[in-house]
Amino acid sequence: MKINYSYYEIDTSDIKEYERSMILLNKTSDMLGLKILNKIEAMILKNGHPVLKSKDYNNGSDKYFKDYVEKYEEVHSVLSERFNLNYFMMKGDCFEYNENIIIDKNNSEFGFWFTLKLRQYEFNLSEIENFLKFQLSTNFNDGINEFIDFLKYNIKKHQSELLDVEVVETVNNLIQYKLRNRPKLEINNDNLNLFDALRPYFEKKDQRKLEQLLNGEEIQNKICFRGNANKFLLVFRQLYLNQRVIGKLSNVERWICEYFTYINKKDEATDFNLGYVHKILATNSRSVKKSNRINVPGLEHIINNKDD
Repeated sequence: MKINYSYYEIDTSDIKEYERSMILLNKTSDMLGLKILNKIEAMILKNGHPVLKSKDYNNGSDKYFKDYVEKYEEVHSVLSERFNLNYFMMKGDCFEYNENIIIDKNNSEFGFWFTLKLRQYEFNLSEIENFLKFQLSTNFNDGINEFIDFLKYNIKKHQSELLDVEVVETVNNLIQYKLRNRPKLEINNDNLNLFDALRPYFEKKDQRKLEQLLNGEEIQNKICFRGNANKFLLVFRQLYLNQRVIGKLSNVERWICEYFTYINKKDEATDFNLGYVHKILATNSRSVKKSNRINVPGLEHIINNKDD
């Protein structure tokens, strides 16, 4: 079985060759194989061109053309033989499977075709990342959130029928650690003891992770701020207003939502809502009520000490 792992287009001829191998290795059921082959033929019929037209051979009566028809009819009832044949007959004409029909996002069954291509990588898991990046750029205009939603939906929909367990695990790991382009926060910590100020609000097991985040590193799972959510958000508003955060405010907002939760009124860990985080951080007021204040040495000069 020859697979070109660096060819990332979703091409009917490429898919047909791979599925032929799967049928011969008994790794694909006849029911699934027939479904795939019928879909390939429908795509070629719709978008391709016949290599032999019956009207050019005396309406199919010439021996040359009749030999093609007879061979096709001979093997048509045996799926493995149909896959081995390099052509098929449809509406009296002859079409070849090796015509390159490229499937893109405009196709109504793009998710199915995408998954068929993805399943080829079970024999070379390390190439999945390159395939996904190509599709992200080519078919999703680098719209990462739309692409991730698409991946999650189609893996859930097709994994039992089409995907090897290791392929699913690889894609899920890439979604979590590579594709999401997780935000990092760069803070000017000069004469600013931010970690010590925030540390009491986190469980001991999470304090090392908090320190990593404040130093511009990534962590795997979210950590929980065990206090009033506004207290936490207002610290970062003050940091931003005091030009202690390097970069755009939107990055700070995404960073908070990516890595932190808080305790709600039902004593449950809850994700931060991006809209609400923006509402708090985007306010230009430099005053902070005492009840909402976490005193951070180095930020006192922009905190209003009056409890209003």
